[in-house]
Amino acid sequence: MNLIRNTRFFAGAIFCGLLLSSASSRAEDIDLFLGSSGGVAVAPKVMIMLDNSTNDLFTAKLAGISAVLDTITAAQPVSVGLAMWSPSSSPNGAYIRFAPRDMSILANRTALKKILTLIGTNGEFNGLKDEPEAFYEINKYFSALAPYAGKKTNNPNVDSATNSGTYPGATAFGQGLTSGFAFQPGDALYDSVNTACGKNYVIYIAANNGFTPQDVQGKQVYESGFSAGPVLPPTDLSTYWGDEWTHTLYASNPILSTFVLDAATPGNSDAFYTHVLQAEAAQGGGTWQYVSNQTEIQNALLKIFAQLQAVNSVFASASLPVNTTNRTQNRNQVYIPVFRPDPQARPRWMGNLKQYQLIA
Repeated sequence: MNLIRNTRFFAGAIFCGLLLSSASSRAEDIDLFLGSSGGVAVAPKVMIMLDNSTNDLFTAKLAGISAVLDTITAAQPVSVGLAMWSPSSSPNGAYIRFAPRDMSILANRTALKKILTLIGTNGEFNGLKDEPEAFYEINKYFSALAPYAGKKTNNPNVDSATNSGTYPGATAFGQGLTSGFAFQPGDALYDSVNTACGKNYVIYIAANNGFTPQDVQGKQVYESGFSAGPVLPPTDLSTYWGDEWTHTLYASNPILSTFVLDAATPGNSDAFYTHVLQAEAAQGGGTWQYVSNQTEIQNALLKIFAQLQAVNSVFASASLPVNTTNRTQNRNQVYIPVFRPDPQARPRWMGNLKQYQLIA
């Protein structure tokens, strides 16, 4: 039997302490978080980095993302955002087109789906590709720092509370949303609220077409005091900094795991670039997958979303047994069911029942 010294400690254990303890000790007990368990989980936060440097499979990528958004429900919420290559060359990098918002909320989901449609209609596949700088920008967003390449002045369709974009409905503000914007008031700093128990992810949908070395040979250091070093294996990628940056994101606070979809029409991909993308996923704590059409993109995204939703969450359902002789009193016993969620979101999970004792 585990002893809990006071109710304040016990409450912390329910909401975050158990999760943090199991993560640090690699224990098997995990808090319950899906279904009608009497509690609400912290929604995973996902930034989709969309490679818009080429038109190859661009429409398929947009349609695949849009279809997956419709599978997100209040029972399994996910906050989803969109980043794209900056159209500005000074500097190259990425910008936040749509900050992560809860896609189980209809207004947010509708706004992002409309933006995805408009991106395809307006042919926004002319970004200037630079992977290390894109990962750097995403780190800046999740750390609530000042933008690097993602400044409003360089990106006319950035997600700002005062930006309508270059055409009607191009931005979240243009779609009528009133909160959740990428920037704090004044657009000088990013506005990313990270909870102590929430999880953060990057899904990079790359375009494996027309690859050139400069796409992933970005600078190691972008500003004083921030580096993506040291050089990581494999040794043949010693001058390619994308994997160093995904490793940096994975080791940062908050932790950002990176998943990579290697998108190319059959026979149109570059083997060495695939090698680069595989290294980025491996160093970023995620997975790599080749995709060649809308169905494969959609299925790959569904697989990733099921996996991240099954990561250890922050809720345990506690039960206090009633005293059988005096209904106005409770015994000093607390039962907490703890489970390991199934990565395929199936209904049967491995778990057990833990009994705790409260000591005044």
